[in-house]
Amino acid sequence: MVADRLSLLLQLDMRIVIVDAVYDELTSDLSHLKDAKVKDFIDGNSPPFVIERTDIGKIERQKRRLGQKLKKNASELAMVDFLSDEGGIER
Repeated sequence: MVADRLSLLLQLDMRIVIVDAVYDELTSDLSHLKDAKVKDFIDGNSPPFVIERTDIGKIERQKRRLGQKLKKNASELAMVDFLSDEGGIER
């Protein structure tokens, strides 16, 4: 199981940025063991994990709160949003 191998990321000894929409997708259903394990691991290892906010993530979180349909590619769009934002990769 992938969630059992997350500790390998800590061996990188560097900051690990996860954009908000990716984090939300990975941890969206805490009734699933994988989602709960990933959330506990990331939240328990912050730093090196840093959750960066994006405009896409903000919009998708609002949709989730309202029970609206989410974009299927929100995670990918959020990564592009973060990387193309001025100073995004430097954060």
